[in-house]
Amino acid sequence: MTQNNRPFQSTLLSGSILLAQLVGSAAPAFAQSRFVQDEHDSVRRAVDFLKANPQSQQHGADARLLQQAEAALAAKNLTPLASTKGNRVNLGSKVIELQSPYQSLAELGSSLRLQADRKNLEKHYRLAHWVASANVKIQYPDPVQLPTMSTQAIRVELDQLIHDATLNSVYHHLFGVTVPPSAAACALEKGYEMGTDGVNGTCGSYAANGIMRTVDFPLKNDLTCVRDQGRRGTCVAFGSTAAIESAVHVFNGNKVNLSEQHAYWYGETTVGFSGRYTDGLNTVDFLQELDSSGYELPREKIWNYNPSLLRSAQAGNVYPNSCVGYSGEECSDYAFQSDEIAVGAVFTHPNPMPNAAAFGLSEATEIGTSAGNLDFGKLLLDYDIPLVVAVDVTNRFVSPSADGYVTYVPGESSLGGHAMEVVGWVENTDLPAAAPDGSGGGYFVLKNSWGEDAGDCGYYYAPFDYLLEYGRSLTAVTL
Repeated sequence: MTQNNRPFQSTLLSGSILLAQLVGSAAPAFAQSRFVQDEHDSVRRAVDFLKANPQSQQHGADARLLQQAEAALAAKNLTPLASTKGNRVNLGSKVIELQSPYQSLAELGSSLRLQADRKNLEKHYRLAHWVASANVKIQYPDPVQLPTMSTQAIRVELDQLIHDATLNSVYHHLFGVTVPPSAAACALEKGYEMGTDGVNGTCGSYAANGIMRTVDFPLKNDLTCVRDQGRRGTCVAFGSTAAIESAVHVFNGNKVNLSEQHAYWYGETTVGFSGRYTDGLNTVDFLQELDSSGYELPREKIWNYNPSLLRSAQAGNVYPNSCVGYSGEECSDYAFQSDEIAVGAVFTHPNPMPNAAAFGLSEATEIGTSAGNLDFGKLLLDYDIPLVVAVDVTNRFVSPSADGYVTYVPGESSLGGHAMEVVGWVENTDLPAAAPDGSGGGYFVLKNSWGEDAGDCGYYYAPFDYLLEYGRSLTAVTL
């Protein structure tokens, strides 16, 4: 795809400064109340959806969690639930912190909330109209007409437009890289600094029967190096920055390395304020906040990530020893690893790196993970638009094959939530001969943040049906 065919890659944001930064706080009290209100709305929608669809293939949830959520909503206090910790799973010698079941519930609710939101609906329509073929889009209203249409009318047109656009799409294999980046290639990413986020380029070869080595797809050349979140539950920051980094390369051909540490600090002290003392963040709300605020993330060298490999179990509001072994710019024992200042009942979180903005995003569009919307997601990937998915992780996901393929088992218990960049998709007919068929017709290629020694040099191949059942949200990221 040439750059002229990418109208959604509009001018990069520059110099946006939030009011929060001007007053030295990530989220003023009035903003925090808005995030809390959104969270209540999201959880209510998720509970109502799951109660109304108890046998739905998608998004099963524990009955006890639904009861706890209903009680918390009645008490108008979600903070105790938002502060629950996620499960830890062993990945070889590593310990991985997953999102809590509550975060997965809120994630689903935020996806449902955004899919019903007029502004998101218009963004969704514009994306679908842009990627549709000429003979399809001519049959539908031009996006300039959206302000004059009712919400219901837009929804009806969008559903049919997505159906027709995906029905007429043609997948093209493009030339792409076939070997993992070297340490030298990782060091060339703009903003790189060899801190502790695991960017080392040490994986010598993709698996012989893996997708990354044998199949090409449009975003393959736009991927930055695989990162490692360590033992902190910061996957949302990694999945989101990975997608923004890919979008930057699509736009201007530059490989950048953005600060996951800063992204996580910003998310926890804004949309994640209620549960800021515990690992975990809502992917949908975080990306929507970057969209609506115009907030820009600095480069990695401005604030190096800290995996906190030696931190102790949470004690009160902190994780003791979080900073042991860290030699970067800023650290504390809070989950967001910066300062918190309390003046009465008002909490502020001074920006450790003011005026260091580099890249943000222009639009974050919530798509959802129904069968039709997953097909639409494939079409967006064909047009070099990266996606961020939030999924429930199962035992089969944690233990893929040696080639990186995840086995789909219907109704498998969830271990917790996780967020990743979706970088491509492959149908079974295009897989190498020795690869297992993916349930549902193929695989999505996921860029994980568990280091290069996990999956296929850091990439996991999830069957279409896995995302259909275990997907909580799916967000398109454009610059």
